[in-house]
Amino acid sequence: MIPVKLIKSSDGSWVNGEGEYNYRKMVRMDDVPQPVNLIQDVVIPAGGTVKAHAHRQTSEIFYVTGGAVNITVGGKEFELVRGDMMVVDAGEEHAFANGS
Repeated sequence: MIPVKLIKSSDGSWVNGEGEYNYRKMVRMDDVPQPVNLIQDVVIPAGGTVKAHAHRQTSEIFYVTGGAVNITVGGKEFELVRGDMMVVDAGEEHAFANGS
């Protein structure tokens, strides 16, 4: 089991493409757990929660697209805001709460 990986929106730096490559990018993660077998959008309404649970064979990557969410993993609480990302490995117990 890998430790929880928290990637804050302030982590990393932007790189500009050069020459014919007209873009900006920031590598957020280059060691994605394999295999990836599920991608989903989840909306937790204000006051909503997801009780503590774990997945035996599925690692999850959470990316916050708006607002904020509190994620508890292995008894430790993290607040993620827009642009933050977290990886929870298979077997790690985790729960969510939207306190807004």
